[in-house]
Amino acid sequence: MNLRNDSYLILIGTRSATERHFRDKKGWIKVSTHGRTFRATAEQVLNHVLPALAGHKANVTIRVEHYDDGLPALPTPEACASLGRSPSPIERHRPPRA
Repeated sequence: MNLRNDSYLILIGTRSATERHFRDKKGWIKVSTHGRTFRATAEQVLNHVLPALAGHKANVTIRVEHYDDGLPALPTPEACASLGRSPSPIERHRPPRA
């Protein structure tokens, strides 16, 4: 079983949106609720995760998924339903990924 940081996907969500955090070879990446990607430090990831875990952010859920074979491709807006949310207005109008 692979227990390295790059085998986990952290999902931080509300009722209407979900942020994704994961690690690649260069470091941590945050995918915003609008689908934009940003590089992040480990401290920035913890700054998003810890308040939700401590209960200081109401109505925020954290889910961690483990993948032994590496992370799957980021979900398209059509696949957002499998993450338990509907796509945002921006995601609905985004052209499909190639």
